[in-house]
Amino acid sequence: HQEWAQAEQLAASSTTHDPGFAPAWLLKAQVCATRENWRECEEAAQRAVSLEPTSWQAWILIARSRLHQRNPTTALAAAR
Repeated sequence: HQEWAQAEQLAASSTTHDPGFAPAWLLKAQVCATRENWRECEEAAQRAVSLEPTSWQAWILIARSRLHQRNPTTALAAAR
């Protein structure tokens, strides 16, 4: 759990320092997914996709987030 806490701190400082750095948003989304915070996960993954539209990892996290938020139709669209 300590590693995820460190990852969360790193993601927070990275997105604040350089909000245009897509990997930082992806890391934040991954941390949120691990903590099952699906709304924040989707928001961070959306930010990553807006900066790097071909990030399949971010699209998968968007789909997972939407599934967990009980929105299967848009989850399927994100997975495609």
